Amino acid sequence: MGGWAPLGYDVKDRKLVINEAEAANVRMVFERFMSTGSATTLSRILTAEGILTRRGRPLDNWIRA
Repeated sequence: MGGWAPLGYDVKDRKLVINEAEAANVRMVFERFMSTGSATTLSRILTAEGILTRRGRPLDNWIRA
């Protein structure tokens, strides 16, 4: 397995395992997307709140991908 593990997962013994702390953030992002209905609006909110990817980047591109 190569590359970065998706947000909410870690690699252990060449398998993806759930990272509970990150998974909680991923669930929160999806719930908030459902309530806002806009990736652009949510991206701005998350950036203002300082919520970042594990590499320290804003979630804006991650949401739109």
